[in-house]
Amino acid sequence: MNVIAGAKTDPGQRANNEDLYAVVDTRKQQMRVDGALIIADGMGGRSFGEQASAAAVETVEAVLAEMLDSHREGEVVIADALSTALRKANSKVYELSHAEEDRRGMGTTCVAAVIDGETLYVAHAGDSRAYLLREGLLKQLTADHSYVAEQVRAGAISEEGARKSRFRNIITRAVGIEPSIEADVAEFEVRPGDVVLLCTDGLSNMVEENDIARTLSQAPTPQAGADRLVSMASKNGGKDNITAVVAHLKAGTRTLRMQVADLIRPSAGAAPAPNTWADDKPGTTPAPPRPAPLLGALVGLLTALSLGAALWFGSLLTQAGYRFTATPPFAVKPRPVVVPAPKVLDSTHVAYASPTVLYPMPVRGDLLTVDPKNGLVTVAALSGTVVALTPQGAVRYKYLLPAVRPKAPAAAGALGANGAILHIAADPSGNLYVSDALSKTVTKYQPNGVALGLVSHLSLTNPQAIAAGADGTIYLIDAERLKVLRAKPSMLPLPPIPAPVVPKAAAAPTFNPALAESVPPPLPTADRRYRHTGYRHYRHYTGRQF
Repeated sequence: MNVIAGAKTDPGQRANNEDLYAVVDTRKQQMRVDGALIIADGMGGRSFGEQASAAAVETVEAVLAEMLDSHREGEVVIADALSTALRKANSKVYELSHAEEDRRGMGTTCVAAVIDGETLYVAHAGDSRAYLLREGLLKQLTADHSYVAEQVRAGAISEEGARKSRFRNIITRAVGIEPSIEADVAEFEVRPGDVVLLCTDGLSNMVEENDIARTLSQAPTPQAGADRLVSMASKNGGKDNITAVVAHLKAGTRTLRMQVADLIRPSAGAAPAPNTWADDKPGTTPAPPRPAPLLGALVGLLTALSLGAALWFGSLLTQAGYRFTATPPFAVKPRPVVVPAPKVLDSTHVAYASPTVLYPMPVRGDLLTVDPKNGLVTVAALSGTVVALTPQGAVRYKYLLPAVRPKAPAAAGALGANGAILHIAADPSGNLYVSDALSKTVTKYQPNGVALGLVSHLSLTNPQAIAAGADGTIYLIDAERLKVLRAKPSMLPLPPIPAPVVPKAAAAPTFNPALAESVPPPLPTADRRYRHTGYRHYRHYTGRQF
């Protein structure tokens, strides 16, 4: 596919332009794809938004040029290359944002598109968009990572309400905000004559999609289309930076059907058939004999069957991972890509940034666990509610741990039902182990608070602090015995939690008059005192002993 692109950017009513784009020259970069387009919309105030968008575009372009190099050994899947490019761009922007205190919060949206033959690959994070125009119909290829877009998808507000909402600039995912990011990557079928548009929200918020489709359809060149769209957004208000990248797709490179046809047709340089007309006179060319109708039909049928078989065989090769080339060997299966193992952070000598508030609600100071598997942070609110937070601070679970059996009342706000004071640990799977000092038990819960059962074979008198190892081993402190206990896991299932046993109230004593009359009257309180020595009792009255 031949890709002809044009681009235009304008600051609008803003003092500086935080948008940035790139139209990659894939031939000059010696990339094995037909085209690559990138666009970013920075944020962060002052000049930090410009730095974020520039770092993102430069990183994505460099990663794509490296991973999609035509001379690279082992062909890389384009979708994986795009995902890796945005992850590395996220790391770069995040590193810049934490280099200085003033840069905190800088980030950028990013959309990257790669055209390879009849397939368009798109990766994005944020509310910058990618569109595809085909035969006058415009289709949005990306889903905005923004608060109002999520409300529209949930059916809470309408498209018109989202356009007028004062929260439309709040995005839920961007490059450089968090330490890591997972970009949305998708692929689409494209045809010659299609038009691809990448734009920032300064265009999509200012120009209706019908006007975008009409402008792109009428523009004679991609540069004219980009110029007209930016001009329309500026005339409609231009409240934000405006950027548009337009690409026209033309038939150029050989499609899959053409490559399969090359396998069954003779090459163009084949030698002509020898002249069998030896008795012809010079200067005369005899007319070739006319083939019989039945023979022609048979030849046509065989040709059609051969072409169908070649197409079917080519489809099987494509599904098996083969890629067709114009030179022998015509079908090549790329080597599998070996993904390097992620680097493990050595926390021995690392420095730490200033701490920020992860969860703004009041919490207790005696419960804080971090799940090493998924990073869930478990805390307890002052009301006794247990809250499990994602590493970004969002509430994943929220529940009140139930007591195993009724407890005596305790101070208000104690963790657990009926005032039970609990100690909690988490294993790598996110399960919670709750040590209950009053009931002398250890209970195992799922991360969402659902009880799994009692941890058996533990003779406990006053269990307090608890920890769980990576292999499931439980470590306990028994405060009564002043010992550290260890319980290794077994293959036996957890016993169920018994039903709460409510103690019966003591029966009131009955009054017996006969017994009341035999009770001697109380002694005078003056000079009365008791002394206990073993089982002998002495009573003193004014110095006299009995």
